[in-house]
Amino acid sequence: MDDSAIVNRMIAFISASILAWLILVKFQRNTGDPIRYSLLERNKERLKYLQKLYYGEEKHCISELRMGKSVFFKLCLKLRTMGALRYTWHCTIEEQIAMFLTTVGHHKKNSDISFHFTRSGETVSRYFNQVLYAIGQLGPEMLRHRSLDIPSKIVGNPRFDPYFKVWPFTILYQNSLLIIY
Repeated sequence: MDDSAIVNRMIAFISASILAWLILVKFQRNTGDPIRYSLLERNKERLKYLQKLYYGEEKHCISELRMGKSVFFKLCLKLRTMGALRYTWHCTIEEQIAMFLTTVGHHKKNSDISFHFTRSGETVSRYFNQVLYAIGQLGPEMLRHRSLDIPSKIVGNPRFDPYFKVWPFTILYQNSLLIIY
C-alpha cells in the first residue's frame, strides 16, 4: 500500500469517528430527563378537571360518571351524612366517588384512573375500596326484598293464568301437613 491510500484511510476513519461522536452527543441531549410537574401544577390540573366535571355541562357529567350532576351530588351527600365516607386532607368525597364511578362505569384499570385523576395507583385503589364498602352499606336502605304477593290484576285474569297460576304449597310444620293455596 502506498502512502496516499494510508492517508485516505486515516482521513476516512477520523471523519467517521467525528460523525459518530456528533450523533452520540445529539442523542444524549434529546434523551434528557422527562418533564416533571410540581405538585401544585398537578393539583391545579386535577381541580380544573373536577370543576369542569361538577359544574360544567350535564352531558359531560353523564358521559364520565354515568349519572347526572344532581344524582351524583345526592349520592355524595347521602354517603357523607351516613358517615360511610370521610373528607380527607388530600381527597374530597366527591373526587373519591368520581374515581369509583369512572372506574366502574367505563371498566377502566387502576392505572388509567391514576393517570386521569393524577393520583398514585395506591391512592386510587384505597379510595375505590372505601367507596365500594360505603356503597355496600347503602344496600339495606336502598334495596328491598321482593314481594311474593301476586297483583289482583293478574290473579283473576285468564290471560295470565298459565304463567302466574297459584299452586298449592304443601308444608310439613310440627308434624302436621299444611296445604296453602
